[in-house]
Amino acid sequence: MARLGGQRHPQERVYLYVAKQSQGEDGHCTKDQSDRVGGDTQDAIHYDPSLTGSPGYYDVFAPIPTPLPITTDLFPEASFVGAGPDFWLSSCNLPAGTVFTWGVNFLTNASEGVAQVREIESAFANSRCKDVTLYNIELGNEMDVQDLGDHWGIWAYKARQIEFFNMINKELKNNGRQYRIGDFAGDWTSEQLLATNIMESPMGNFINSISEHHYQTGSQYNLTSISVYAENAEDLVNKANIRSNLAQYSASAHYAQSAGIPFVLGETNSFSGHGSPGVSNAASEALWMIDYSLQAASIGVTGLYFHQGVGYNYSAWEPINHIGGNVYDYEPSAKRHVLPLYYGYLVVADAVGNAGNTYINELYTGNDNLTAYQIWEGKDLKRIMLLNEQTWTELSEGTRPVMSVNLPNLAASNTKATYKRLEFESLSALSGLTWGGQSWENYEGKPTGKVNMEKVGSDGTIPMNASSAVLIYL
Repeated sequence: MARLGGQRHPQERVYLYVAKQSQGEDGHCTKDQSDRVGGDTQDAIHYDPSLTGSPGYYDVFAPIPTPLPITTDLFPEASFVGAGPDFWLSSCNLPAGTVFTWGVNFLTNASEGVAQVREIESAFANSRCKDVTLYNIELGNEMDVQDLGDHWGIWAYKARQIEFFNMINKELKNNGRQYRIGDFAGDWTSEQLLATNIMESPMGNFINSISEHHYQTGSQYNLTSISVYAENAEDLVNKANIRSNLAQYSASAHYAQSAGIPFVLGETNSFSGHGSPGVSNAASEALWMIDYSLQAASIGVTGLYFHQGVGYNYSAWEPINHIGGNVYDYEPSAKRHVLPLYYGYLVVADAVGNAGNTYINELYTGNDNLTAYQIWEGKDLKRIMLLNEQTWTELSEGTRPVMSVNLPNLAASNTKATYKRLEFESLSALSGLTWGGQSWENYEGKPTGKVNMEKVGSDGTIPMNASSAVLIYL
C-alpha cells in the first residue's frame, strides 16, 4: 500500500498558464485551443500570389520508396509548399477560440518573410476568422540545427531575427504584432539566447514567449512499417525518465520568467520521427502525456504544443478517412477518429480545470511507480491526480497488479470526495479507452456513455490497476 500525506499549500508555487476556458456541453472542462502551425515545413513555404481559389497551395513530397523502410516515408513532411492567400485563410476553419502561433520561412530572404506575415495578418482580418486569434509569429523552426554559413550561431540568429523584424515593420508598419523566439531543437538554449540581450533590442518589446523543442526519446524504435514495440512502453511510461528528461527546462523557465516572458515547449511528443508504432498510438501515450504535462507545469513550463500530422503515430486524432488503428494500415472503411493521446488531453483538461489561477504541486510518494499531483486554485486544494505507472502491456503475464493508494488526510477531512478513472486493457491498447466511463471513439469524436464518478473509501483508500490514472475531486 502506498500512503500519501503532508497535503498542504506549496511554499513555492508554480503557476500553470491556462488559456480562457469554458465548460463543454458534455460537462468536461475544455479550453480554447492553442495551435502552432509550424515545424520543418514552415521553412519550406513560399508565397505564390497566382495560387488563388481552393485549395490555394501545392506540396512537393519525396517519392514513397518500395519496400517501405520507415513509417515516416508513408506520410512524409513536404519538402516544398507553394502557398497562395487561401493557404493562411485555412486558419478560419478551426473552432472558435483557437489561438494561433504561425510559423514563417526563415531560410529565405526577409522579403519572403514580409509577404508571409502580410498574408497571415490579412487572413486573420478576414470576417471568416473573427472567432480565432493570431497570438504571435514564429520566425523559423529549429535554427540551431540549420547551416546558414560559416558564422552561423546564436548571435547571428539574433541579428537575423532583428533584420526580419525591422523589414516587416518597414513594409507593413509596426501594428504591435508579437513574436515567439527560440524554437530550438536542443543545440542552443533559452538562457543562451536571452544572454544576447535580445530582450533589450527594439524587438524585445514585441516578444511574448520563448520556446524550445523536446521529445521524450529518439526515433530509434520507429524502424519498420510492420513492427510494433509494446516492450518500449516501459521506457515511455517511466516516472524517472520523465523527470530526468524535463529537469533541464527548469533553468529555461527560470530565465524566461526573469525576462518577463513565458517559456513553452513549442514542439513536443513521445518518440521523435512521428512516434513509435504500438506505443505512441497506444494507451501508453495517454498515460505518459498526463505525467509529462503536469510535471512540466510543476517546473515552470507554461505551455506544451504536441506535434501531430496526418498518419503520425503520436497524433491525438486522425483527421482523414481510410487510415486504421495502426496508422500505417490503409483501411478503406476506416473513418476519421481519435487516437489514445486524445484521452490524455481530456484528463489534463479536467485536472487543470477552468479557474485560470491553477497551480500544480507534485507530492512525494516514495514509490517509483506512483505519481501524485495536487491541483490548487488560488489557496484551495481542488483536485489530486494519481498515476500508477507500473508497466502492464500485451506482453505482461499473470494477473494485473493492483495498488491500494491511501490518503489518510483525505479520509479525515473530506468524506464527499469522488474520482474518475482512465481505464484501458493495457498500455498496448489502440482503442477501448474510457475516461470516467465515457468513450470518444466514434466518427463525431463526442463522448458516449454516462460519467462514472466513484466515491473515495471511508478509510481514504483507492485501488488502482497497474498502468492507470485517477483524478480525485475534493
